[in-house]
Amino acid sequence: MFRAASRPILAGSVLAGMLMIGSSSVQAHAAPASQRPARAATHLSAWGVAPRLASPHMTRSNAGPNCPSNTTYSGNNAKYSCEEIAYDTNGHAVWIREGYDGGSSSGFGYLHFLYQHDLEISPVVVAIERSGSPSEQNNGNYQYVYGHKAPNGQIDQYIYVIEGRNGVGAPDGAEIGVITAYCQGPSHQYQQLCPSWVNSL
Repeated sequence: MFRAASRPILAGSVLAGMLMIGSSSVQAHAAPASQRPARAATHLSAWGVAPRLASPHMTRSNAGPNCPSNTTYSGNNAKYSCEEIAYDTNGHAVWIREGYDGGSSSGFGYLHFLYQHDLEISPVVVAIERSGSPSEQNNGNYQYVYGHKAPNGQIDQYIYVIEGRNGVGAPDGAEIGVITAYCQGPSHQYQQLCPSWVNSL
């Protein structure tokens, strides 16, 4: 699975404001400039990085096994490309799209939670599959919360996944899917960047 190393510069905020959870917003503050690029570069190189010469977008070379055929797009629709589909405990299909990162207040999908929170796709899939039924938020989004347990049986890490079930003009007509995902410590303290070990889940 190869991903481009350069950060895409994409304008617009197709989903600005969709990070609202209940009556309060998720504060996805950007990591300090000196910290985030170094962490991202280290993490991406560990996973194998290669530029996609024909596209400014960063995606896996192959979509996940659950993505329907013909759901990899180019041009303005590249952000809607399917990266993976995870199924929750109710059998609901949660789309993970390429998305884009517009900073702390806009963006969605893989590129958004990767750049803002140093979180890969695999732990997001684990969180969706193992967290039980999501809770519906006041703004219509759905929240999955997965508590990872240490060998002693105590929860040592939380992974939150926010899903939007509205369509936003994707060529496939399906829901927008994962808007963002982020981590909290065992006492529910917000973590800007997820601990590196989380990406091994």
